[in-house]
Amino acid sequence: MTSTLVANRYARALVDTLVKPSPLAPAPPAAEQVVEHLRAFAASLRESAELREALATPSVPASKKRQIVDRIARAAQMPPVVRNFLLVLISRRRMGALPAIVDAFEEMMDRYLGVMKVAIASARPLTDAQQEKLTEGLAAASGKRVWLDTRVDPDLLGGVVAQIGSLVLDGSVRGRLDALERRLSDV
Repeated sequence: MTSTLVANRYARALVDTLVKPSPLAPAPPAAEQVVEHLRAFAASLRESAELREALATPSVPASKKRQIVDRIARAAQMPPVVRNFLLVLISRRRMGALPAIVDAFEEMMDRYLGVMKVAIASARPLTDAQQEKLTEGLAAASGKRVWLDTRVDPDLLGGVVAQIGSLVLDGSVRGRLDALERRLSDV
């Protein structure tokens, strides 16, 4: 089974847990909170060779691995759904897929919630008014809630470049100059 397939399967299970909770379970946390805790745990795994080795080594008993994860989850005050999810990953030996699972989970939740993430690059930092105008325009065009992820790219000279998934909308001065250069070279 490919890692993408595994990541999607576990992400889907987590999405289902949040959007269709059991009537006996406590209210699930917000998706952002789940992502934050899972990313923090994944960062701990990445940064701590000792933790990574303890959870990946076959000679460490599964019960010991569950104790380690449980202790970390409780110390970090993770919601029960996050702690239980991490324990499932341990028991199924899928902890190595955690970063891909979190990415897939975040993407699925965005689709479920009708959120569109847009990466914006601009030559200078955008003002709040500019960000609001971009957000409103993109929301009106897409019919979705828009979350901007802005960064400064001085190579653009001016204007903005918006990336929505694999679609890139180039409204930068650099992009216009490059297009003009291509047209002139075809003449």
